[in-house]
Amino acid sequence: MKKAISSILAALVLLVALPFTSSAAGKTHIFIDGIPISGDAITKSGTIYLPFRALFESMALDVGYDPASRTVTGKGDGVSVALTVGSKTATVNGKSTTLSAAPFAQNGSTYVPLRFVGESTGRLVTWTKEVNLVQVISSDFQGLTYTFDGGAYLTLKPDGTIEASSGFIKEGNVYFRDISDPGKTSDVSSPGSGLPQGGILGPDTEFVEEEVPGYKGYPDSADITYQMAVAEGRDELPPLLSEGWISVSMLSEIEDVYYGGISTIPGKMVFSNENLMNLTIYKEITLPEEFNETRDGDFEIDGIRIKKYYGNVFFNISDLQREGIISK
Repeated sequence: MKKAISSILAALVLLVALPFTSSAAGKTHIFIDGIPISGDAITKSGTIYLPFRALFESMALDVGYDPASRTVTGKGDGVSVALTVGSKTATVNGKSTTLSAAPFAQNGSTYVPLRFVGESTGRLVTWTKEVNLVQVISSDFQGLTYTFDGGAYLTLKPDGTIEASSGFIKEGNVYFRDISDPGKTSDVSSPGSGLPQGGILGPDTEFVEEEVPGYKGYPDSADITYQMAVAEGRDELPPLLSEGWISVSMLSEIEDVYYGGISTIPGKMVFSNENLMNLTIYKEITLPEEFNETRDGDFEIDGIRIKKYYGNVFFNISDLQREGIISK
């Protein structure tokens, strides 16, 4: 069915304001029954993860969470799925099943494997690798077409294939920039030119990472700070993994090391593990007053070189290794 969707146009344009690119750009685009999902996807070793709440709610599942066991649940339409952080054993309709990759916690969110959740709830999961677009499709989905001024359109089909007018395709990528300016329609023409066919996202599907990883298999573009800098067109990129710098968020994701403050001691920060039941503090540092007062700058605090970039904190990797906070 062809349909103009004004109510979610803003979300769609935000999702694709930049070109869809290959997976090397670190961004995977997720649609649930034709609707773009909120929540950043993370790809690890070929598995796509999403925050469980955003994924379950987009699939109309009732969301549950048990903080004691760190188990998340999704229930609805005669199906029940339960997954536990750090465990490769999940439960589907009361029966145990083995995952290829375990859920994990990051920045206060629990991430669960997208393909497993989609398929265990009876949905089709497809991936169009050329534009890094994943669809999760229920049996009720009849297809959806977004239409825009100038005759441009994007169609998501029930079988997982996608089709778009030529204005969305340029040099192998998908662009929405012409759509943001209704007066510029020179590239929006020849309706019917198709994007590549979608492919089933099977257990052996591999996602191509950057040829030169930045650090321990993670490319520079895996860092959300890097992605934001590129998206906003900043003249200067943040400190890079490939150049020996790691952000707070990537320190947590790659090394499972938490960096945070002690509420009772102003300026006191700790590096620790993320297991609150068995907390281990690796190192404490005391931040000078000027550290919190500046947005950008270079510091050396208690033997660790630190950079601030647009308020984000980056640590020198070799210093963290020397201090025994992370392993080499």
